[in-house]
Amino acid sequence: MANNQLLALANEEPFVTAIAGVITVAHLLIKVFPDMETVMFIVPGQTITRPWQVVTAGYFEDSTINLALGLGALLGVGVLLRPSWGGKELVRFVVLTNALQGCATWVAMITLYILFRSEHFLFAQLGGLTGMLGSFSVALKQHVQGRADTFTLPLSSPSAAPSANQLIVAAMQHAPSICLLCSAFLLLTTHAGPPDELLFAANGILAAWVYLRYYQPREDGAMGDPSTDFSFAALFPLPLRPPLHALG
Repeated sequence: MANNQLLALANEEPFVTAIAGVITVAHLLIKVFPDMETVMFIVPGQTITRPWQVVTAGYFEDSTINLALGLGALLGVGVLLRPSWGGKELVRFVVLTNALQGCATWVAMITLYILFRSEHFLFAQLGGLTGMLGSFSVALKQHVQGRADTFTLPLSSPSAAPSANQLIVAAMQHAPSICLLCSAFLLLTTHAGPPDELLFAANGILAAWVYLRYYQPREDGAMGDPSTDFSFAALFPLPLRPPLHALG
C-alpha cells in the first residue's frame, strides 16, 4: 500500500518528483566535483558576486545521511499535503522557503562577521538540506495541529498498531524542535568546525512559519494561518515559549 501511494505521488505530482531528482543529481555532482561547493554553497564573502548561492546552497547536499532524510521528508510531506495543497503549491513552498532561508543565513553570517571580525564568517561554506528539513517540520506541525487525536497517516494499513500512529503524530507535533536537535547532533558529530549550517535549519523554520502564517493563499481567499495554535511560540515546547511570544 505504501509503495502504491508513493508511486501515485510520483505519477500525479511530477513537480515533487522533479525536485527529488534535482536534489539527487546535485548530490552526485558534489561527490564527483567537490570544488563545486565553493560555487554552489553559500560563501558569505563571495555571495555578493555569486548571488545564486542563496538559492543553490539549499539543494546541494554533501552528506548522504542528510540526502536520505531530505528525500524521505520530501516524499512524506508530498503524500501528506498533496490532497490539500496540490503539487504546485508544495513546489512554491519549497522554492520560496529555500530562497528565504538562504538569504537569512547570508545576512546572519555577515552580521556575525561585523560583530566578531572573524574571517571564518566570511569564508565558511554553507550548504545542505537542513533548511528544507526545517521548513518541512513547520508544515508538518501545521498539518496535524488541532486534530492530533483523529489524525491518521494516509499510508497506514488497517492492521497498523495505533501506538505507531500516535508516535508519528507526536513527532509531527514537535517536528521543529526535533529538526533543530537532530541537525545540531549531526553537525556536531560530523563537522570539524563550527556548525554554521545549523542556521539553515533555524532559518528554514522561520521562513516556513512566516510564509504559512501570513502569505500562503487559502481556498476562502484569505492569506496565511492566524490561529493561536500556529503562533511562532507554539512551534516549540511550553518551557521555551515565553521569550518567543514577541515574534508572533
